[in-house]
Amino acid sequence: MKTRIAVLIAIGIVLSVVIGGCAVPQAGGLRPSGTQFSSQWVEIGMGGMMSIPGEGLSLALDLKNKGKQTVYVLVVFDTPDPSQRCEIAKQLDASQSALFSCPQNSLAPNADYPIEIEIYTDEGRTILVENPTTKFLFSEKDVKAFNEASRALETEGAK
Repeated sequence: MKTRIAVLIAIGIVLSVVIGGCAVPQAGGLRPSGTQFSSQWVEIGMGGMMSIPGEGLSLALDLKNKGKQTVYVLVVFDTPDPSQRCEIAKQLDASQSALFSCPQNSLAPNADYPIEIEIYTDEGRTILVENPTTKFLFSEKDVKAFNEASRALETEGAK
């Protein structure tokens, strides 16, 4: 159990990024893409690779509704391996945050992981009000840490 906690802490430190306007270039996860993420409707609380209970290691993006009305958000995680692509839809009430996560079996170093965010004002998702994008980019060091964490979680799970 102590090993698992240490691994999860290491994953959080090495592979997730807390951002406030821009990403930290030295950390795993979000990277500046020339244009800063901008949205009138949502803000990113964090993004990167995390250990999600029940999912293992996952791409993760925490979004917060900046407005006073409910919005319906669809997050599309595009991946270099099309079999690991995810689409997740959630309702975000006023000032509410939600974690969008996409389980991954592997990571590709130095490859873009585009993320498309569709924001709708109706539950049927017919009135699109905004479509901001961002991306993840993982270094070889990030991928090595991901692989080590995956092995540690598998070993801990086998006990």
